[in-house]
Amino acid sequence: MNILSSGTKNKEDIFITLSENNNDDKLILKITGEKVDLFKNDIYNTIMKVANAYNIGGVTFEVEYYGAWNFTIAARTESLIRKYLQKRSIGL
Repeated sequence: MNILSSGTKNKEDIFITLSENNNDDKLILKITGEKVDLFKNDIYNTIMKVANAYNIGGVTFEVEYYGAWNFTIAARTESLIRKYLQKRSIGL
């Protein structure tokens, strides 16, 4: 499967990519970006909350943070997971 993405690299947004990994059901999360040291825990918790709601695993999220609010992070994550689940269900 190709790498999927959601968001932009614009100010006050977040850019997230999702790819499958070979670590069974483990979810890997890599976070970089502006002021990430201040908000890393919030970003992590928001993404994990959405991922857990979809019971998703075996993927890697790479996050580039550009100052997005939590509701934007949650929306970008959910749209990305939905794209992934849709592509997986039709075998792409």
